[in-house]
Amino acid sequence: MKRTVGWLGLVVVPLALAQAPASPFAIEHFSATMQMAAGPAGAMAMKIYKSGDEYRTDMPSGGYMVMNLATHKSFMVMPTGMCMEMPMQMGAGRGPNPFAAHGTVTVEPLGSDTIDGHACRVERVTVTTPKEAPQVMKVWSATDLEGFPLRVETESNGHTMQINYKDVSLAAPAASLFTQPANCRTMPGMPGR
Repeated sequence: MKRTVGWLGLVVVPLALAQAPASPFAIEHFSATMQMAAGPAGAMAMKIYKSGDEYRTDMPSGGYMVMNLATHKSFMVMPTGMCMEMPMQMGAGRGPNPFAAHGTVTVEPLGSDTIDGHACRVERVTVTTPKEAPQVMKVWSATDLEGFPLRVETESNGHTMQINYKDVSLAAPAASLFTQPANCRTMPGMPGR
């Protein structure tokens, strides 16, 4: 049996404002270590933070990137301290950041499992938007962590990408982690400015 779910819930807004599409993961705040294994690309681990519509990913080589889904902007701070601002491209948030996926969400229960001692619901989650191909994920959601997805699997170019999350904290990260540095400049050649 399939069911369609708006995991973020509905918020009453003035009629003049468009309603944001639903996200498959309703976790408002968290920090975790994200470990990716992606076929021939190998494996890597990085810290990821979420606070509302803002997402930060610390790069393995140093530096970090912040995306804001409400403003559709992002910026990247290089290990040297140089900062580049850019608009988010369509499809941004696929792959390494399933938390950024937004659209109509369909959930199909597949069973249950245990990951790192956490009881999990296993589900096929499909996120559909009018302008992109559906994003299909197999998700292991921890029942003791408000449904946090401890494992996400997606297919990309014929390869399975698996993302695992460890050291999960549902506490709100410090606001300073998402603050854009004053020296941030628009990336040359980028539209939207």
